Amino acid sequence: MEIKNVITIDNFIAKSVSVKTQRVLIEDNGTETVFGLPNRKAYVNSSDGRTELKAELQEPYFLQFLPSGKKYYNNRGEY
Repeated sequence: MEIKNVITIDNFIAKSVSVKTQRVLIEDNGTETVFGLPNRKAYVNSSDGRTELKAELQEPYFLQFLPSGKKYYNNRGEY
């Protein structure tokens, strides 16, 4: 058995992103059982919001929000 945290992008727009984390128990036969309530947190697309996101989210996940390596883009490809 293994306990894993599953991270899901709940809402991703130019002004903000919402991230949901959920604990999942993975049994030896591959069956996944969700336990506990999900945790949701929103981050604003600002310098402070990006700093907070980087501090709270592991790097592989954090980098998905920052295609430029600095900021995430709006719907016109600008940042």
